[in-house]
Amino acid sequence: MLTAHDASIVLRPGPLIDRAKPYISQRCKSVVGLSIAAALDSTFPAADGNDLPYRRADLQWDLDHDYLLAALSVSTDGAHEQYDSECAQAAHLACLALPSPGLDPIAYACPVSEQRAHIDALVAIVAMTDLPWKAYLNGPEREHVVAAWNRELRALLDLHAIVPLVPGSPDYEEAVKSKTTTPCRVLLDFKRDGTWKCRVVTRGDLEDKVALDGPDFHYYSNVSRMSTVRCAALRAGRDTPRPGCTGGRIISSCDVSNAFLQTTPFPDTDRRFLMIRSPIDGTVTYYRQLISVYGSCSAPARWETTFSTWLCSPESAGGPGLVRGMNEPSAYYHPGRDLLMVLYTDDQLLDGYREDIDWYYTLLRARFKIKEPKWLTPDNPIDHLGVTIFQTDSHTYMTMQNYIRSMNIVLQRDPSKCLHRKSPIPHKHEIVDLTPLSHTKEAFFVRALGMCSWISATVRLDGRYAQSRISQYASAPCVGAYNALIHLLDYYTATSHLCIRQSRSAASDWSFYSDSDMAGNPEVVCKRRSQLGYIGLVGEAPIVWSSKCTTVQFASHNVPAGFAWGRPVVAHPDIADNHADVSSAAAEIYAMGTATMDILALSYVCSEAGIVFPRTFVLQVDNAAAQAFASQTTYSGKSRLRHVDARQEWVQVLRDSQLVKAVHVDTTENLSDLFTKALDLPTFTRFRKQLMHFQHIPAVTH
Repeated sequence: MLTAHDASIVLRPGPLIDRAKPYISQRCKSVVGLSIAAALDSTFPAADGNDLPYRRADLQWDLDHDYLLAALSVSTDGAHEQYDSECAQAAHLACLALPSPGLDPIAYACPVSEQRAHIDALVAIVAMTDLPWKAYLNGPEREHVVAAWNRELRALLDLHAIVPLVPGSPDYEEAVKSKTTTPCRVLLDFKRDGTWKCRVVTRGDLEDKVALDGPDFHYYSNVSRMSTVRCAALRAGRDTPRPGCTGGRIISSCDVSNAFLQTTPFPDTDRRFLMIRSPIDGTVTYYRQLISVYGSCSAPARWETTFSTWLCSPESAGGPGLVRGMNEPSAYYHPGRDLLMVLYTDDQLLDGYREDIDWYYTLLRARFKIKEPKWLTPDNPIDHLGVTIFQTDSHTYMTMQNYIRSMNIVLQRDPSKCLHRKSPIPHKHEIVDLTPLSHTKEAFFVRALGMCSWISATVRLDGRYAQSRISQYASAPCVGAYNALIHLLDYYTATSHLCIRQSRSAASDWSFYSDSDMAGNPEVVCKRRSQLGYIGLVGEAPIVWSSKCTTVQFASHNVPAGFAWGRPVVAHPDIADNHADVSSAAAEIYAMGTATMDILALSYVCSEAGIVFPRTFVLQVDNAAAQAFASQTTYSGKSRLRHVDARQEWVQVLRDSQLVKAVHVDTTENLSDLFTKALDLPTFTRFRKQLMHFQHIPAVTH
């Protein structure tokens, strides 16, 4: 049985094709250059000499072991130069071919457990979103797609989010004539858990927000910082039992089903209407809207209010009695149970002891409809916000391996043709070719840069400096920046299984490093400003890091992978942005000031989340003059730093010995060098080895 895209997927030799058993290597070479459709119509000689049909199970084996690679067939006439991410994702799914009970048993002559593993390997790679209805309604997936639409409509009705209006009724006539009636879109997704999902979303861009929500409604909603997620997932001493109990802390994740549809209903006086066109037959139906629906501008804020109110409600009222963080509003902590929950919209990551997490889930199920919780064990990794968290008997890991593999699919990059880069940016690299990009390459640049930004903000701190340098060209992409981005993509592909990790028995010792170069980037766009960088670790796990040249112009790309103080650290309070300086010591103290402010913010969050943090933290720097400036409490005569206004708040904080203590570290041991300059390969590799580790995601068992 073929799928809709089998004819457009071409098989290519994988990097390990010659390492396979001779008969497997031969069968792979026999299908190289063929489409999947043609390959599945071929035969190959087995080990015993008999000809066997090339099955989809054989294809999956060859793909999983890197004997073969699959890629979209690219038109040579230039007619389809514009990239289509939906097509690439759909083609990838078709290439791997999800087995189903209705398929020919000859094509899938393998045990159910192997089919299950096959499905998991497939859906862990990429989720497809906003797919074209027509293509799937006319294909073999029709039954599943129609069922997904029926489930979504039934959920909307069962949760009393909408009420259908009868033609001719007063409410129906009002809905048809009302200018505030909002049209909806019906999205079709293929989820990572292997299911088809349909979602009705309102056209928020067409909402009359003032009429619906009022002129003073606040639409902002909080989501957790990634550094908070890392604090929870990479907590030190996880295997240490609680006094009087057995067993250590565990990690669990849980999603609320149709979260926005479980928001507190609108007041009865609200008159809200929706228009929904059926994706199956095109029928238009009007509904009275009683609860926020996905896509509405106010839905995230209304859901946050509903959920946070319940989370903080006392146990006597049936709630969990969690305390919401004031510095990290998406972190909720129960001091009595030492239970931490980090929230990202409706995705919850829990860190605590099993009995307390079970207690929380019992209360959660009583109030909300939730999906089955996932538990992190050595045999069961979990996916959270695109990051895979997994364990071994000795360590907890965070990796972007699956995300990077998915990124290459979305960007239509063939891993076998990527150069094996050993560093994210060449030593002393300069972007000199400022030739503007074509429209197609500019679109690719923006898409790829956004993905790389997420990768470097979540786990891959080794690419943060390169990301910062390339991001300075985001507003005007050029050929030089494009080539640097391709280099970074190649590096991520070659090192996709690099992880950050934490020992499950490590002590909770924090260490911090700060550094700055001295106008080392000669590129015009940099304006000779110094590159500032810092990193903070607990145990062996990096928790917060930053590499930035400025805090204003490219803030959307250069924000720290943790926290950011509101104002840049500068010599004079009237200077609005980071600037060039004539003194290396001055550049170092600006970096120290920036790091100090952000580390203080981290300390507040840790305090609210029940995570041990030193009252006075030690900041390691490699510039003696900067260390002396930070330790100086009064003016001590002539100084090359006298142009720095010592009355500024950041200087006072830096010199407060009760908050931070600056100590000297040899420049060869300053880990923050990784974030301030393009290092030579031996130095880069040595620093990276102290912060990151190569480890593949373990296979899932069932």
